[in-house]
Amino acid sequence: METEYIIPINVIMKVSLPKSFNGKSVFAELLCVHYTIDGKEDSAAWAVDNPLKWKESIEKLKI
Repeated sequence: METEYIIPINVIMKVSLPKSFNGKSVFAELLCVHYTIDGKEDSAAWAVDNPLKWKESIEKLKI
């Protein structure tokens, strides 16, 4: 079963490409989205194909 996460573009603070997240490493770049909702900072990361392309696409939407 897949879980859908909706992070509105206006709450995204930055996008990064770490090789580990929450103490776990996959030895490849992850797409990590840092966001703030109700004054609380949080982040989520995914292993996706071509994370740099995802990062650049999200950053273009932020402009």
